[in-house]
Amino acid sequence: MRAIIVLALIVLLMGFAGWLTFGSVPGKTSITIETDEIRRDTEDALEKTEEVIKSGARAISNDDNTVQEQPVAPSTASAELEPHSRDTEPVTTTPTETPVTSPVTP
Repeated sequence: MRAIIVLALIVLLMGFAGWLTFGSVPGKTSITIETDEIRRDTEDALEKTEEVIKSGARAISNDDNTVQEQPVAPSTASAELEPHSRDTEPVTTTPTETPVTSPVTP
């Protein structure tokens, strides 16, 4: 049963992609597999995948001009922090709550 559902789903997706066309004339029904369309779509997908891989490789090797590193300012906050002792509990604050008021009904 699962195999039939998977096969039907594949046929449906191929139909939506334009790879399968269904036709009928009186007394005859036909299903056409558009091999040229499949070939074009797969070639386009391969080209786009190659471009993405090359772009990623350039970004990793820093050869890509579109990726610009932002200078990071040294943080002075870490130098100003005092060591934290395990014996003391951290101070936590609770949010202030606004009392809920119900409208006065006459």
